Amino acid sequence: MSFTVFPGDYALSKANTCEAGEEDLKRGRAFEELSPANAEMRPHPGRTKALQRWDSGGTHGVAGLNRSVARALQILLEVSKSEKPLSFMDLHKQLELPKGTLHKLLYTLETLNFLRRDEDSSRYSIGLAVLELNARGLAKPGDLRSILDPILHRLVEEWHETLVLCVYDDGEEIILDRLDSPYQVVRVTTAMGRRHPAYATSGGLAAMALLSEKLAFQGLPAKLRTMTQNTVKTRKELRARLREVKEKGYAVDMEEAYIGVRCVGIAVSVPGWPIVTVSFTLPLQRAAIERMQMLSQPLLEAAREIERALTRAAPSTPRADGDSLLTEGII
Repeated sequence: MSFTVFPGDYALSKANTCEAGEEDLKRGRAFEELSPANAEMRPHPGRTKALQRWDSGGTHGVAGLNRSVARALQILLEVSKSEKPLSFMDLHKQLELPKGTLHKLLYTLETLNFLRRDEDSSRYSIGLAVLELNARGLAKPGDLRSILDPILHRLVEEWHETLVLCVYDDGEEIILDRLDSPYQVVRVTTAMGRRHPAYATSGGLAAMALLSEKLAFQGLPAKLRTMTQNTVKTRKELRARLREVKEKGYAVDMEEAYIGVRCVGIAVSVPGWPIVTVSFTLPLQRAAIERMQMLSQPLLEAAREIERALTRAAPSTPRADGDSLLTEGII
């Protein structure tokens, strides 16, 4: 049984019978202020770039794709990333699709069980067909999680901190998996599949540092969307930060995505795979800078193991840095 301080992307949990103290409750209020329900959590412009290209009829690299299929997938993505079921008008406002088109797509997805519509509220949530696809796709040979599982579990067992596996996609970091340490009473939990601006996370910064400046900054606005007061705010600031990360080989997130959460992460780029990021995620009370620097060393060693493991299992067709995972179906 666990106590969850806030139900957003990240949550502090107290395991077993431990009660939350006054400081935890203060921290919980700080988290709630930043949760998707209370803060602007619109995705980075790169998040729907590929889908916007599909909707416009297809451009370079996506010519020939079916617009109806692309729009249906866009609906599923919007519903899956939402903290609560969405109404017809929610989807209409967010996706800006014609109402007639949206009605037909929702009816089709509901009929085929990809979406579930609540009879009372008429709001949409993910259906059983999506859950079935997800269950069948987990931990198959060739899956990133199964390939890297021994390395990641060893890191958690040796260092007793939560570890998060992500991939970099077009300016964002996508959470694939989280491994918790049973030895920690207070730990940070994450929502699987959640996307964050790469410049606001340790793994994302490490991934951006591997790219050319043109690819790393592609699609970023001059003034960056801030997650907290600690997030980098301008391209100039980000450019200096990436130089520092490149020199060290790892990045530290000092409450830049969420107040009360610090992370240290690395990124690995292997032809045929998306850029993989791995990070230790700690609640502030255990995240002194000396601890973060200490945790960077096993991550750097693991990066070499991850590179070897992915090289051995690389898909036959290499991908180019910066290609969107949405158009490739790698994850």
